[in-house]
Amino acid sequence: MPSWDATKTSGLASCWARSGAISSRAPASSSRSLTSPRVERCVMMFSIMPIENVPNEAPKKRSEIDALEQRFRLLFDSSPDAIFVEDTDGYVLDVNTEACRLHGMTRDQLVGKHVLDLVPPEARDEVSREFPRLAKGELDGVEGFSFAADRGPIPVELRTRPIEYAGKAAILLHVRDISKRRQAEEALHRSEEQLRHAQRLEAVGTLASGLAHDFNNLMTVISCYSDLLLHGLEENTRLHQDTQEIRKASNSAADLTRQLLMFSRKQIVSPVLLDLNSLLAEMESLLLRLIGEDIEVVHNHDPDLRSVRVDRGQIEQVVMNLAINARDAMPRGGRLTIITSNVVLTEAECRLDPDAQPGNFVCLSTEDTGVGMDEETLDRVLEPYFTTKELGKGTGLGLSVVYGIVKKHEGSISISSTPGRGSLFRVYLPSVESAPRQPSKEQLNLEKPRGKGERILLVEDHSEIREISERILTENNYHVESAANAADAVELFEKEADAFDLLFSDMILADTTGLDLAERLRAINPELYVLLTSGYMDDKLQLRLIEEKGYPFLSKPYANMELLRTIRRELDKRAD
Repeated sequence: MPSWDATKTSGLASCWARSGAISSRAPASSSRSLTSPRVERCVMMFSIMPIENVPNEAPKKRSEIDALEQRFRLLFDSSPDAIFVEDTDGYVLDVNTEACRLHGMTRDQLVGKHVLDLVPPEARDEVSREFPRLAKGELDGVEGFSFAADRGPIPVELRTRPIEYAGKAAILLHVRDISKRRQAEEALHRSEEQLRHAQRLEAVGTLASGLAHDFNNLMTVISCYSDLLLHGLEENTRLHQDTQEIRKASNSAADLTRQLLMFSRKQIVSPVLLDLNSLLAEMESLLLRLIGEDIEVVHNHDPDLRSVRVDRGQIEQVVMNLAINARDAMPRGGRLTIITSNVVLTEAECRLDPDAQPGNFVCLSTEDTGVGMDEETLDRVLEPYFTTKELGKGTGLGLSVVYGIVKKHEGSISISSTPGRGSLFRVYLPSVESAPRQPSKEQLNLEKPRGKGERILLVEDHSEIREISERILTENNYHVESAANAADAVELFEKEADAFDLLFSDMILADTTGLDLAERLRAINPELYVLLTSGYMDDKLQLRLIEEKGYPFLSKPYANMELLRTIRRELDKRAD
């Protein structure tokens, strides 16, 4: 047998532990032998005296030995693990069928190979150093890598035992292909990471929702008093400009809260009937500024597009996030195509996507000619915090927010992509047959809607908001009775129930919810109009019931004009 140089003669078996991280810890399954004890006994028995060395004795005895050899070979080749017999220099003396499959070679090709030919090149130095320990069985139960020309590195688990073969010292090596186990472990690891991401998302959402109500109450006070100051100051004065800056800062603070709630899927949804084509037309100039001049934007809108019932601000966020994602995928320019269409999702199509539901939908698609995504990226692209951008150039929240908004609207999203050829995002939103109501000319031109002497019951537990809201309404010709809780409100209402025209109540009160209060008061006076408000609500606070009852909802923080217009619109329904 030819001799190898010093590096090769100290080689390992046909696989080896990870470079730089040899682990002698046996895995969980190592408590049982990788190969049947019967196979091991046969191998060791035949290694003492190979068949070709048995004297030519009586035919009966020779026949028994032949049968025993056939039984050994059957057990040897039927093992689910690759089995190698190697000499102490690292050369292969014999292999079974699984060893041939593992390396993609025949038995004749494997026999005579040196161990260093059967491990990845990057592991050969370590193989050379540690082979003597493995040959003695000191590193039994390690994980490492074999190598096959058609598969590359193959994760394996190995066990060794010193034996005698043909009268000489040798090594019996059992090698188990653990590729599937590694894949399962990686899938489990990804699931654990996704769970941690989800827990982190939930933690941020819980924090955001806990702060949102109080924070938005404060922003409401700042916004309303800023509006009062602006109304009373002359324009183009320094004080007017300073007050405008305060107003802008309060808007920015409110936007921050909305983004946190949107990220955590806990933002209040204020759905309206919307024509998606009209929304995209209004956003066109914004999108052009957002993505830059080196990207061509092509629109392909279905003129017969059905309406959707959505929160306008959140759908605008979806469009912007998808446009930004497309822009970042085309650093050297390209083309972004925005498509709208009516689609019907069948049950068969929905089986491919657990988030999808059969029915009629409006599909908003964005298709770019960017770098595209591989399968691994595609699997994780909607995960919060996942980003392929450089550190500091992306939060990993853009598409996660899109997913959260779409789910909040009972829709679904599908993504297809090819590396080097771009990506296609399809957002499906449930469609409705009704057309969005166009605002009347009076509504569009209305600058400061005033009251007509109507009487309003204001219920708000935040004293500063209660005071500023009462002042705004009183100064605009409304008669206001205010209460800090539901019990006081009921007491006021019962004294003269028919005198009140509208209930304006916060949803979160110390002794009940605004919805329960509204139902109780309307049981007394069914003609009472209701306007509810809050800085934060989730499904637990009966937002769906509010929608079903048809009560309008005003999100905090609100501006003075927004409050006046909303109340005027509700009271004008009497005239309609």
